[in-house]
Amino acid sequence: MKNVLVAKTGALEGNVYTIAGRRLIGRGEECDIRLVGSGVSLKHACVMELDDGSVIVRDLKSRGGTRVRGQLLVEAELSQGDELVVGDVRFELRSVSDDADQTLELDLKGAGGPAQSPTLCCDSPLAQVARKGGWSFCPACGASTSS
Repeated sequence: MKNVLVAKTGALEGNVYTIAGRRLIGRGEECDIRLVGSGVSLKHACVMELDDGSVIVRDLKSRGGTRVRGQLLVEAELSQGDELVVGDVRFELRSVSDDADQTLELDLKGAGGPAQSPTLCCDSPLAQVARKGGWSFCPACGASTSS
């Protein structure tokens, strides 16, 4: 299984990010997941997948703080379905099958929402997981999963 972060709100809503190793979240150029907003530090938080598949998040001494399950934290282990909040963006940790197509990662720096795409979604295995899970957007093609 692959661990992914799904953006649930904000300008990145609908984007899916595979967590492989380490993902840096913040406003800075060097960040893997770039967010905009006054509540986001240049290097805000780091999400890491450990060798055993568990996922931890660490706040990097941000001014706005990082929340998991509604609580401000310094470091926490994430469980499937947990909500991670950085600035005004809520992410949800999910698992997808290893045999699913590689996750498409959209980077909408400064955009007002998810990429515009066709109404119907593709037939990739990852799209099937997204539809069954009730996700709004397909992580394989970026399209809406509703018909």
